[in-house]
Amino acid sequence: MVGFFGSKSKRSSAVRDWSTGPVVKQSPLAADAPDVLAFAVEAAKQADRPAGVDPEKVLAAIDRLLAGQMDAYAAALSGLDAGQTAQMRESLYARPDFRFEMFFDGLTYFGSNGIAMCNGLVEQWGKFQSVIVGLIEKGEFDRG
Repeated sequence: MVGFFGSKSKRSSAVRDWSTGPVVKQSPLAADAPDVLAFAVEAAKQADRPAGVDPEKVLAAIDRLLAGQMDAYAAALSGLDAGQTAQMRESLYARPDFRFEMFFDGLTYFGSNGIAMCNGLVEQWGKFQSVIVGLIEKGEFDRG
């Protein structure tokens, strides 16, 4: 298969083992992943909450938002298997070097629909941030 710029594609029909090896963006057409951890930590630090904000609760909420939106995209995009993207997420979670950015980069392994999903998630990142900040302000992620 010929890939971008006439080079041979590195993709194969074999199922990828997400538990090992690097997870890097596969296309220059894919948007760069946001720094999810930096956002969560900074949002927790900036919050004016008497008990403080638990960054792990913030990250769990971001995870639920991303997973839900990934599932919605997978259901809407023909040719994209929601089971494969869910399996990717689960395998990436289990890695000792897990970073949320791996979700975005991992989607690019699923061809044009995966790139579209990645780009859509990056485009919606500002909305996700607003939702999380609103929940922080309501005390949803307070310590204790």
